[in-house]
Amino acid sequence: MEKFFIESLALELLEEVRVLPGKRYVCRAQKSGQEVYVKFFYGKGSERYFNREKTGLELLVNNNFLGPVLIESGTVEGSGLPQKWKVSTHASY
Repeated sequence: MEKFFIESLALELLEEVRVLPGKRYVCRAQKSGQEVYVKFFYGKGSERYFNREKTGLELLVNNNFLGPVLIESGTVEGSGLPQKWKVSTHASY
């Protein structure tokens, strides 16, 4: 895949893991030499789906369950995403 940057967060996308057209992309990536998974929510309801995901991660942490850790979150303009994704909205969460 290609390297691209989201504001101060530099990511090298390694592989698309799951694609739900019109909803989200899940990718394996490298951030500062560490392998991470990245979810991009876009389209109708993207902010709601992102908030649901974030709440679920917080519940795991607050109840002492092991699980993924939210490293970074924010909004990225569609033009900052790989061209082949054909994201039809301006922002992704």
